[in-house]
Amino acid sequence: MITLNDSLIEKPDQVLLRLQEYANLQSAKSIKKPSSSVSALVASSEHQYKITHYCSNSLHNPKCVSHRKEDCYAKNPHLCPPKRGNKRKTRESPAAAHLVTARALITSTVSHSNPFNQIVIDCGATHHMFYLKNVFSSFSDVAKFSIATGDSSSNLLAEGMGSVTVMIGSKRLTLTDCLYVPKLNCNLVSLMQLFRDKLTITKRSDNFSLRTDNDVLFEGKIINNLMKINFSQPTSLLTTAVDDLWHKRLGHPGKAPVRSMGLPFNNSSCKTCDLNKIHQLPFKNKFEHVSLPLDCVHLDLVGPISPPSAGRSRYFLTIVDQFTSYKITRMLKKKSDAFDQFVEVKNLMENHQQRTFKTVISDHGGEFMNESFRGLSASCGFVHIFSPPYTPQHNGFAERANRTILDKAKCILNESGLAKHYWAKAINTSTLLTNLIPTPSRQNLSPYALWTGKSPRIKKLRVFGCQAITLIPKNQRDWKLAQSGREGVFLGYENDMSAYRVLYPDDGKILISKHVLFDESKFPCLSFSSLLGSPLIVPFSLDGEGELVDEVQSPSSGTQEAVDEVCVPDAPIGYLSTEEAVDETSPSSDTEEQAAPAPRRLRVIGPRHPTLVSCDIDRLNILPFPRHPETFFSSAHTTPRTFKEAIGSPDREVWLNAISKELKSMADLKVWEVVNINPSYKLVGTTWVFKIKRNHLNKVTDHKAWLCAQGFTQTFEVDFDKTYSPTGRLNSLRVLIAFAATNNLLFHQVDVKSAFLNAPLAETVFLSVPQGVDLDRRKVCLRLNKAIYGLKQAPLAWYQHLKDWLVKVGFVPCILDPCVFHRSSPSALWLYVHVDDIAIFGKEVETFKSEMSNEFDIKDLGKADLMLGIKVTQSEKCITLDQQHFTEALLDLYGMGDCRPVSTPFVPNQHLSSATDEEVSSFLALGVSYRSAVGSINYLSTATWPDLSHAVSSSQDSALTYDAGNEHGIAAYSDADWGNCTSTRRRVQILCDVTSELLWLRQWCNESRLVDLLSPTPVHEDNQGCINAASGNSNVNNRRMKHVDIQLHFVKEAVKNSAIELRYTPTNEMLADFLTKSVCKSTLCKALSALKVLRM
Repeated sequence: MITLNDSLIEKPDQVLLRLQEYANLQSAKSIKKPSSSVSALVASSEHQYKITHYCSNSLHNPKCVSHRKEDCYAKNPHLCPPKRGNKRKTRESPAAAHLVTARALITSTVSHSNPFNQIVIDCGATHHMFYLKNVFSSFSDVAKFSIATGDSSSNLLAEGMGSVTVMIGSKRLTLTDCLYVPKLNCNLVSLMQLFRDKLTITKRSDNFSLRTDNDVLFEGKIINNLMKINFSQPTSLLTTAVDDLWHKRLGHPGKAPVRSMGLPFNNSSCKTCDLNKIHQLPFKNKFEHVSLPLDCVHLDLVGPISPPSAGRSRYFLTIVDQFTSYKITRMLKKKSDAFDQFVEVKNLMENHQQRTFKTVISDHGGEFMNESFRGLSASCGFVHIFSPPYTPQHNGFAERANRTILDKAKCILNESGLAKHYWAKAINTSTLLTNLIPTPSRQNLSPYALWTGKSPRIKKLRVFGCQAITLIPKNQRDWKLAQSGREGVFLGYENDMSAYRVLYPDDGKILISKHVLFDESKFPCLSFSSLLGSPLIVPFSLDGEGELVDEVQSPSSGTQEAVDEVCVPDAPIGYLSTEEAVDETSPSSDTEEQAAPAPRRLRVIGPRHPTLVSCDIDRLNILPFPRHPETFFSSAHTTPRTFKEAIGSPDREVWLNAISKELKSMADLKVWEVVNINPSYKLVGTTWVFKIKRNHLNKVTDHKAWLCAQGFTQTFEVDFDKTYSPTGRLNSLRVLIAFAATNNLLFHQVDVKSAFLNAPLAETVFLSVPQGVDLDRRKVCLRLNKAIYGLKQAPLAWYQHLKDWLVKVGFVPCILDPCVFHRSSPSALWLYVHVDDIAIFGKEVETFKSEMSNEFDIKDLGKADLMLGIKVTQSEKCITLDQQHFTEALLDLYGMGDCRPVSTPFVPNQHLSSATDEEVSSFLALGVSYRSAVGSINYLSTATWPDLSHAVSSSQDSALTYDAGNEHGIAAYSDADWGNCTSTRRRVQILCDVTSELLWLRQWCNESRLVDLLSPTPVHEDNQGCINAASGNSNVNNRRMKHVDIQLHFVKEAVKNSAIELRYTPTNEMLADFLTKSVCKSTLCKALSALKVLRM
C-alpha cells in the first residue's frame, strides 16, 4: 500500500523520487520482458535524481538494474539492434529542461479499449491533458507548443487550454488549466496538480482512492501498473456554452424554435428566462384561418411605460400580420400618435407585399376608436373589427405578440445591465429577433422568411448590451498614433442588420457602423451590478400585460466566447447626437429618438405611513421615515451616489477624471495640509458628491465631483460657530433683468470653479482622509486651510471672502439684499451673486471678467442662458425668461407628459374643499409626493408663471418678457377673492402686504442706484371701502377693524409720505384678478398680455 500524506505533498520532488525508486525496484525484480501494453515510465527529471550504472569493456555491471546479464549489449554485441542513421542523440541539459512547457510520462504504446471515458493518473505530467475537445467546459486557443514525453520519438503538441468537468459516479470534479492535445491517445490527469489541490491518494491492492479532508472523492483501479479512472460519457459543456451564447443572441427563445433553425440546444435552465418570463395561464382563443399576407392585421398598444425612453416615448404600437406572424413595433410619445404611425406602417407593408389590408383587429381603446381610423377604413376599404371592452383576451394574437416581445426585451435589458430608459432599444431588438425565430405552427418557418421570402441571416446576431469596439474614422482621430478603436455598448441593429448601433456611455452618443468587434462575454453596464452581487431586475410599469402565454423555456447559462470581427455590407457611418431622431429604413428599425434621458424618478421603499396617529395632525403633514432606493441604475448619464458606485459604473473614466480635477484644485489652492493624527483631534468625515450638469435642452454638459465634509459630525463652538450666509432674492434678479432690457445693458454670467476652496477658514477643522487619496487614514489626517463643501460654515466663509474682494475692487453691497453689488466707475456695473454663479449687468462686462480671472479660476459662460433654473433668451429688443424644460421634467416626473393642455389653470367657478378620509386614503395610495409637487408649482409661479399654468406642451408655453424702451416705474395691483372676502378688513391686510413689498423695492432701487423713485408708486385697488379706510377719508368706527388698525396706520403713513398712491380700478381692469380666483380664458389672456407673460 502506498499512502501520500500532507508532509509528502509539500515536497513533490521527494514524492516523485520515491515513485521512481519503487518503479526501478519492480523492474529489477521482474523476470518477464515488459509487455507492449505497459508504459515505459521514464521520469522527466531522471538526470537530476537517478544514479545510472553503465556496462563497458564487454563486461556486465552487476549494479545495473535496467537489464539482465544475458541481455547485456556490452557482453553480447550481437543482441544490439542496428543504429538508425548517423544522427547523434544528445542528452538534454538541465538548463534546456526548463524550456519545455509541459511533460508527461507516457509512450505511444499505451492503448485502451474505450479511451474516451478513461483517465490515467500520471505522476510525471505537469498538466492535465485531454485529447477530446468536447469535454472542455471552457476553452481558449493558445500558441502550439510541444510536450516532452518518456518516448523521445513522440511528437505531441498542445493546441489549447481550458477547464474540464467530469462526472465520476455521482460526484463532479472540475479540473483547471487542462491542455488540449489531439494526438494524445489517452486522457491524463497530473498527480502533481492533484497534490497542489491538497488531495491525498491511497492504494489498496489493485484499487486506489483520492481523498480530501477524510472524504473519498472517487476511486479507481490499477491496471498494468497504471492508475485508471472510469468516468461517465461526458456532456459537451463547450457545446453548452455555445448553445447558451446563441440563446442570448436570439433574445432567450424557447428550445423548439432554436432546434428548428438547425442549431443544437441542450440547455435545461436559464435564470434570466425564469425571472422575466413567468406569467399567467393562457386563455384559449382561435382566429379564422387566412391564406395570404395582410388578410388580417392585429393592432395593440402597450403603455404607459415608466420611465420614458431616451427619446421621451412612453408607449409602443404593435402591428402583427396574422398569416406570416411578422411583427412591427413603433415608439409613441402619446397615444394620439398611434394613427400617424399606423398609416406609415400600413403604406410600408402594402408596398412591400403589393396587396392591401383586408381586416384590422384591435381593442376598444380610444387610440383606435376615433374618427381618424373610421375615415381611413372607409377610404381604404378594410374592415376594422373591435374586440369586446375589457376583454383583451379576444385580441389574443396581438396580446400574445406583445407578451413575446416584452419577455425578450426584459431578458436582454436586464441581462445587459443597461438603464431603464433604454427599454425602447430593447423592444426594437426584441421585435427583430422575434421575426427571425421559426414558428412551429408555420412549418418551422420564421416570420421574416414568410414575409420577405428570404432566409434570415442569423450569423450577424450579437448579444444585446455586450462590449463593442468600433472603428474610429481616420479624420476623427486626434493624431497619427492614436488608437483606432473605441469601446462602447452594443445597442441593436440598423438597416436590416447591415450595421450595428453602439452606445458610448461616457458621452451618450450612438454610432452606426459596420466595422465593429464584439466581446459577448463582457457587459460594460454590468460593472456596478456585479459589485452588488445580484442581477438588476428592471421592471416595466405597464397599464396592462398580455394574457396569452405558452410554455416557459428555461435554457441554462454557460461560458461565452469572444467573437471576431464581422464583415457586413456597406452602410452609412455617422454619429447620432443625443437630440437627433433616427429615420426608419425598415419595419423593424428603431424609431426612437436619441435624446438625453429625461429626469427620472427613483422609486424608494421604506416603512409604511402610520395607519393610526394619536393626535390631530393631518396625515398629509406627517413626514415619512427615511427611505432607501429600491434599485440602482447603471447606465450612461446616471448620477452615482457613492464613490464605490462611481468607480464601478460604466462612466468610470469620466467620474475618475472629475475626481482627479477636484483633488487637483484642492492641491493647487492648498486646501489642506497632512498632519499626524492626535487623539484629541475631532475628525470630520468626508464623502463624495457627484452631479451631471445639463443645459436648458436637458443635454449633458459636464460631470462634476465634489469632496464634501460630513457637516453633521461637526460640533458647535468646537469646529464651527456662525453659519448663516445670505442668498439673493428672486425679485432682485427680475428687477435687474428688467433694468438691463430697458437700458440695453449686457447680461452675462460667470461661474467660479471650486468656489468654496478659495475661502479661508477661521476655525481649526480636521478632516479624515477621503476615498481616492493615497494616504494611511490610520496614521494621518488633514487640517483644513480653506473651506470645502459640506462644512456648516463654508457658505458664509465663501460669501465673506467674495464680498471682501468685491469691496476691494470698488463694489458696494446693498443693505436690503447683500447679494447685489454695484459700482459706478470705471463704468456702471451691477452684480447678482448666487453662491458661485454671478450675473453681470453693465456696458463693459469684459473688464470685470478680466479682473475676476486674476483672482479666481472662473468659467466665462458669455451671455446668460440659464440662471437659477430659468432659461434666458436675449435679443436686441427684449429679454425673455421661461421654464419650459423644468415644466416638462415636472410633468414627466408625475406621469402627466401626455396630459391635455387647457386654457386656464383652474376651472372657472370651482371651489376647493377639505378632502374626505376616503379621498385622503386613495391619494396616499398613489405614492405621490404632494409637498414636492406644490413646491415645484410654487417655484414656477414666483419665477416666470404667475398664472400657475399647467397647459404646457410642445406647441404652447409661457414666458415672462421684459421689453426695451419702457419707461422707468413700478405699478402694483392689490386684490382679494370677493367670494371668500366679504369685509374690508381682508382687503386691508392684502394692501398692507403690497405696501410693505413696495417700500422695500423702492428703497432697494434707490440704494442700488438703478432708478430714483421720487414720485409715489400707484397701487390699484378695486374696493372703494378699502381705499377710503386707507386714505383716511372714512370716519366710520367699526369694531371689526380694531385688529387691523396697525396695518391700516402703516398704509396710511405710506400714503401720507407720498410713497404710494391708492387708485381705484374697476374689477374688469384689475390685472391681479386671475391670481386670486379662477377666471375665464379672455380675462386671463388680457391680464397676461398686460403683464408681458406671453404664449410661445
